[in-house]
Order: sequence, then structure tokens, then C-alpha cells
Amino acid sequence: MRIIIIFLVCNLSFLIKNIASAVTVKWFTENFYPFNYFENGKLDGFSVEIVNEMLRLMNSKDSIEVIPFPRLINIIDKQPNTAGFSVYQTDENKDNYQWVGPLAKGTVGFFKRSDSKVSIKSLDDAKKKVIIGVQLGSSHEKFLNKNGFKNLYRVAQSQNVIGNSLIHMLISGRFDLWMATDVSVYARAEKQNIPSEKIIMAYKIRTNQLYIAFSKQTDPKIVKKYRKYFFKVKNSPFYQDLFLRYSKYHIKKP
Repeated sequence: MRIIIIFLVCNLSFLIKNIASAVTVKWFTENFYPFNYFENGKLDGFSVEIVNEMLRLMNSKDSIEVIPFPRLINIIDKQPNTAGFSVYQTDENKDNYQWVGPLAKGTVGFFKRSDSKVSIKSLDDAKKKVIIGVQLGSSHEKFLNKNGFKNLYRVAQSQNVIGNSLIHMLISGRFDLWMATDVSVYARAEKQNIPSEKIIMAYKIRTNQLYIAFSKQTDPKIVKKYRKYFFKVKNSPFYQDLFLRYSKYHIKKP
């Protein structure tokens, strides 16, 4: 009888393991240059390369869909077997997801034109006499809303990276400050032939790390499997080469 029970337990364990292996995860990301973006009909970027390498090592047929960030968050908030990247882990969201990473880190702050006379020494300063540009539905907008900012100029993120409107609105003086991440600001400036010295950080808010965020409803065994392959990628020559290739964008190692 004991032998039969052991046999059944072993087979059940094997079955559960294989079911977990067979589960397809739906992957989502947003247009967030240079981490994830479309160019010439191809999905590319620093984080995209990491995820694709993970999936390649796993012989996975998972696919990646690019959608607006608010929709991405809505999906991974509610649906099992879903993952979103590149998502900043913050005090506000750290308990909402199962995290794999970090992929990289960036400094979030208020940016201004280098010829601007705006001076910011605190968050309270930024609530007075200035207009702040921010991407609609982004984690930056959520932060500003939570901290009582009313002086916001919200802009929907264009799906066309090259025609990103926020950086051009800052340069043209549509608003005084832009809340963004340093890596993204200078990468977009380079991509759109805007001299990097034309934009400077007026005030540093925080440094956050980018992760893959799995929904809470996803089986932890599945997340553990992807985490294992993430660290295989991170500890490989591929990861070191990736940082070298993206070094011009000032992407920082976590």
C-alpha cells in the first residue's frame, strides 16, 4: 500500500511539474524607448532582448504584445499567466506583483530645457508656478496624483517612438518640466537629433529598478521557472554584451 501511495505522489508531482511547464504566459510591454520599442516593424530594445533570450533558452513559444501602459497594468492586475515589462518597482506597487529581475535601473526626475530659469529644490516647489508634462496613465502620473499635484499637462503616449510628443513639447515650451526617466529622456533626444545638452535634470525624485512583473494570480512555480532563466541570462556573456551595446543610452546595471 505504501509503495502505491509513493508511486501516486511521485506521478502527481511529475504531472503538476509538466502542467506548469506547458502553461503559456502572455507577455505585454509598452513603447518605452530604449527598453522596448517598434522600429521598422520589429520589436526591439534592451528589455525585449533579455526577455527574448529567456524565451529562446526555454524553447518557449510565448509571444510579446505591445499595448499602452494603463492597459498593461489592468491586465496583469486581473489575469493569471500574464507578465508585463519593463515595469518600475515602486513603494506604491511592490506588493501588487511577483517580480523577476531587476533588468536595469533609472533615475526619475523633473527635466527642463537647459536655458530655463525654473529652479526646483523640493516637490512642493514643483507644485508652484510651473506646468509639468507627464505621460497619461504612467506610473509618473500616478505618483504626481498621489502627491497632490494639480499643475499637470497630461499627454497620451504616441505609439510612434520617433514622433514622441513629450520631448518636443518640452523643447517648444508647452510646459516647464517633464517628469521622466533619465535613460528614456536622453535616448529619445539622441533618436530625434535633439542635442542632449538642451535638456537637464532640474530635480531628482528617486531611483527605481525595472522588472518583469507577473500577475499575483500566476502560479508561483511558473514565476520561479522564469526567474531561473532570467538569472541564466543575467549571468551570461550575452547580458554583458547587451550593456555594452546600449551603453550610449546610459542604462545602469542594477
